[in-house]
Amino acid sequence: YHSNMRQPKGARKQKEKEISEDETPKKKPVSSREPIILEHYGVTPEGYPYATVDESDIEKFHLKEQIIDMLTNSQQICNIRKSGWFLETPPPLPPLTSEKGCFAFYVNGKSAICAKDLTTDELKPWSGTRDPINPKAMIIKPNVRRHPIAFLDGNFKIVSKEAEIAEYHLTEYTARLPRDQRLKKKVFYMTRDNKTFGNVLIIYNYTDSGVPPTVIVKEPKVKKPRISNKKRRAARIGLIMDEDDVDFRKRPHNECHENIMKVTYKRSREVPTERWRSDPLEELHKMDTFGTGFDAEFMESEAEKKKNNEGFYEKPRVLSTGHVFLTVRHMKTVTNLDQVLHFIANSNIVDELDVMNHSKPLYPPLVTNTGGYAFFVNGASILSRSVNHDSFSPWSSNGKAENPTKYRSKTRKIGARMVDGQFRLDLKKDYKECLYHLVSLYTINPRETRLKKKIFYMVETESTM
Repeated sequence: YHSNMRQPKGARKQKEKEISEDETPKKKPVSSREPIILEHYGVTPEGYPYATVDESDIEKFHLKEQIIDMLTNSQQICNIRKSGWFLETPPPLPPLTSEKGCFAFYVNGKSAICAKDLTTDELKPWSGTRDPINPKAMIIKPNVRRHPIAFLDGNFKIVSKEAEIAEYHLTEYTARLPRDQRLKKKVFYMTRDNKTFGNVLIIYNYTDSGVPPTVIVKEPKVKKPRISNKKRRAARIGLIMDEDDVDFRKRPHNECHENIMKVTYKRSREVPTERWRSDPLEELHKMDTFGTGFDAEFMESEAEKKKNNEGFYEKPRVLSTGHVFLTVRHMKTVTNLDQVLHFIANSNIVDELDVMNHSKPLYPPLVTNTGGYAFFVNGASILSRSVNHDSFSPWSSNGKAENPTKYRSKTRKIGARMVDGQFRLDLKKDYKECLYHLVSLYTINPRETRLKKKIFYMVETESTM
């Protein structure tokens, strides 16, 4: 009898070892598809070799089965090495041309630290409005899809209708350059247990002739302190924090994590500045209190807020610790479950905005007015048992004589499923019956009840987190 049922995760881990580009499962000697032979090669001015795809082969070259074979087939990897277009790091720029053309870069999967390393380049931003002057113009954003893959009968196969047997996923990142929409970009890579598996294929496709795209030159960023962290977990975590939130950015591990957790801290009312002078954190850098404890970002009028439906203010900000955060304009929009899922699982917007932090925040910005802040954190730096811990802990209380109210964190778990490569919430189903679920944690600080925190993250249902 033959069964295609997925093995328990524990059983798989016993025989699992570190994967390199040449350590894929053994495949049958006869391939089920004829690989495309790329015969035209070039080198960018920066010195990055690439292959040119003939116009007649572009559609076939983008077939998922063809892509999977290129990323995992040892013979194809060997041929690419011999042809001289195997790269150790992603290219900063594609060929900048005024003509039509499709160019492919093949990158060593071991070079992937996080998804941003695979998808970013010097043509960014890859999201924005077609017409910056018109606020109602169409917003162009990258799209990320994950295709379930199983290793069956000696070959990797897409199993969209049997996602429960999938041990791998093919991640497909698709973007259009807003300021030059004839240029499309795709990035393909496989993952197993949220870690890169095999190599990476980056495709730039000019669909028409036109003016070559230009690089937007920005002012150099101030160097941010980073601290090494050796804690690991197979998830990427993003945090959203209100006015009193802070977040450290540490160097990530050599893994590419797919899941994100979102945490929100919220100040629900204003207090006098003097209230904070006896706080144990009063010696913090003035940058963490915006000088006086008042954040002028929230001076926007209600009429101005209603004109702008974006959940966050445009510019990220940085605390003295190096943590990067977004300021919340509309808390209801930011904490909407569909919007949460968009940020933490269904898009690459966190990397596009360059707001990923690589450790959990210890405290939020200390301010006296109301408002919220958002932090996105790489999950490799957070242990499951300390998700809710920070400098304001404990976040629970049995009550005291002066305040008998008991405070407890509330946790909600919502089932999720894959639909066309995107996560979708299944509110009608028990989360235990779904392959994935969204965890939502809500808590109020017992000592400072105007400070509230929300945490969101996605996990596999069989996970122990």
